[in-house]
This record gives sequence, C-alpha cells and structure tokens, in this order.
Amino acid sequence: AYRSDIRPCVDCRYCREHAGCCVQDGMQALYPYILDCDNVVIASPIYFSELTGPLLSLASRLQTFFSARYFRGEQPIVKQKRGAVLLCGGGDGAPDRAFATAETLLHQMRAVPLARLLSHDTDRLPAAADAEALHRAARLAARLNGGTFAEGAELLDQASIRAVLALSMFNPAPERLDARARACQQDPAVMVLA
Repeated sequence: AYRSDIRPCVDCRYCREHAGCCVQDGMQALYPYILDCDNVVIASPIYFSELTGPLLSLASRLQTFFSARYFRGEQPIVKQKRGAVLLCGGGDGAPDRAFATAETLLHQMRAVPLARLLSHDTDRLPAAADAEALHRAARLAARLNGGTFAEGAELLDQASIRAVLALSMFNPAPERLDARARACQQDPAVMVLA
C-alpha cells in the first residue's frame, strides 16, 4: 500500500449502479487479482491498535464489492478464497481492532480467515527475526497451499515464501530477498495486501 498509486474511496457512489470503480489508478490492476486468487493474506504493522493508514485507504476501495452485493444484488466475487492476517508491532497497543478490521476486509473479498498471526515485540525483536512467528507463517503457508507443514521442511514453494515475506516485508531490503523470493512477488495464487 505504501508504494502504490491507490487513492482512497471518495464515496462518489458510482459503484452503487455500475460494476467496478470510476477512479482510475493502481487499484484497477488489483481488482482482477482479488477476483482470481486462491488466497488473500493481509499483512500490516499495527499503528495505534489498527492497520496502517495506506492499507486502510486501499481497503476502502473494496466498496465496489460491497455495493455490488448490497445495492445491485450481484455477487462480484464468485470464487471462495482462504485468508489470513499477519500483524506485527511493538509498544503496548492491542492487536484486536486490527485483526477485526482485517477480517472484515477478508469477508469483503470472500476469503474465509484460516489464521491470525502476530509478532508483537518488534521494539526488541524484528518480525523477520521472530522464529516462532516465522514458524507459524510457514505452517500457515502450508495450509494455504492445502497441505501440511513437515517439521524441518525447507520453504521452497511460492506461497510459503510469500507468507514469510509478508511477515518481514515491513522493512523490506531487496538484498535480503533471494531470487526465489523476488520471483514469487508476482505469483497470482497468493495476494498479499500490505
């Protein structure tokens, strides 16, 4: 969301009567991914007990899916998806509100939440170094792939790499990503909103 050219919804109400959104920006490229992907992972730092502002701005553009169902009686997203929420943060804020918001967004994209994952001591331990959270992310990736995680298994599949990246992407450093990780950033099977 931070690097995107996506503006927030302005409540113009175009989508109450028409499919899609009249705002022509980077969100137009995301709508097809939302329709076609198998999994949706929402990943965010926690700021003041909530998802980040840029992610919430992007999320406001899901209004077109809500309007299709509520005002036009249509089901714009046919394919049921699996979803997950990955959060990280420090300080003394509680993650409950952020988890609830993210799960509402998953619902709007027809994604059934499989898991909540939290790395909540990032003032002292970066999320990318949180072994327990990374282990849980690998297990989650296996579930998103429809399988099980074998202890000690190497994370070779794209969804596994994406789940681990989602947890550590809050301070992305390209030199930290190997070629497999860079390649799977374009994988359409898993959509990561971060």
